[in-house]
Amino acid sequence: MSELTSIYDALEPLLTKRGWFVEVVHTVRGRALYIRAFYPGADGIGSNVEAWINIGGRSVSAMETRGTHTYWPESEEYGPFKGRGWRERLIERVMETAKRLGGIDPEEVELPFDLDAIPIREFASMPKDELRAFVLGVADCQIFTSDHVHNTTDTSLLGMIFMPLALGALEVDEGFRAMLPNQPEGPGDKPETPKLELPDKPENTVREPSYPVEPTEGLPSPEVVPQDVLDAVDWGEIGWEEVEAYREGRGAYGEKMAQWQAEVWLPWKTTCDDLRAKHQEDIAAYEAQVAAWKAQCQPLREEHEAKLASLQSDMEAWAKADREYRKAYLVWERIIGVAYQHHFQNLGVFWEWMKDAGPRSVNGYPIFFSCRIMNRTDWLRARDAIIREQERRESIEI
Repeated sequence: MSELTSIYDALEPLLTKRGWFVEVVHTVRGRALYIRAFYPGADGIGSNVEAWINIGGRSVSAMETRGTHTYWPESEEYGPFKGRGWRERLIERVMETAKRLGGIDPEEVELPFDLDAIPIREFASMPKDELRAFVLGVADCQIFTSDHVHNTTDTSLLGMIFMPLALGALEVDEGFRAMLPNQPEGPGDKPETPKLELPDKPENTVREPSYPVEPTEGLPSPEVVPQDVLDAVDWGEIGWEEVEAYREGRGAYGEKMAQWQAEVWLPWKTTCDDLRAKHQEDIAAYEAQVAAWKAQCQPLREEHEAKLASLQSDMEAWAKADREYRKAYLVWERIIGVAYQHHFQNLGVFWEWMKDAGPRSVNGYPIFFSCRIMNRTDWLRARDAIIREQERRESIEI
């Protein structure tokens, strides 16, 4: 257990100094230690850095959101780490991960106030018998604490579990707020790519006209001498005078055709020509509308091209301002974090009896309409006592 404690004692102040929130979980019989630290981040999402120390397997891992790194302490062939202690390797890698994922160097931040002037919130100590009852209640799973929550840095989740926190149970006074700097203002909305807005193109309503069907009714047919009549002449059954009678009738065919064309076909052709001419006029009128629309759009297109040309410089200026804002926000966030950590340095854990839980739950956690606060000194004592009690129960021989 001393090896685990020494590693944690070395890591906690280093991470806390950089603005990370650290939580610790001891596992069965003190054979392993789980360290998890969370950095809020300017984007509201934040980053995690985790470390597992398994004394039994003699393996050490430092994990983060972008991968896992595992070290085997007894290996002597691990490149630049050869010949160096595994504790030092673990602490070094965890701190490298914390520096990359989170924050700014605290030495770069100058506090705008005297830290000693920040008031420290005091929380009353529990009597020894109540503290003993708390240890037994946790060991018997009759008490729920904020230490049971996987991510204790999610204040919104804690506020949903312990409702008084969401209702302002830890609200700071105005004097403390007045000492803190105001949150820096952002660069505003990111420049958007200008949209080309053009008037609607004229709708093409011109359609091919429906022409009338070419007439065939009443069309005269030529008087052709039937073949059987010609055969009868060849066989001498009839004379050519009968054939001439057919040929005389053919002379009237031309007159009938001319009359039919004048009365029937020419009116049809005139109607089709009129429809075709009207269609060509409609096409010409639509093409004129399109030409006017293009002339109207041309200055709008030129203006849009000019806006696109200036967009690059606007984006670069906004990106520069955004980088400055994020840097200022990280500094402000670090200052606020230092102030609140100093103000609540005596805060240990939130807790409540399970019998007082409400009928509903959130993310698998109970919901309480009341909560109790234990100071840090009592919590450190109680936590060690809880671990000892759990180990004692697990080692009972029957």
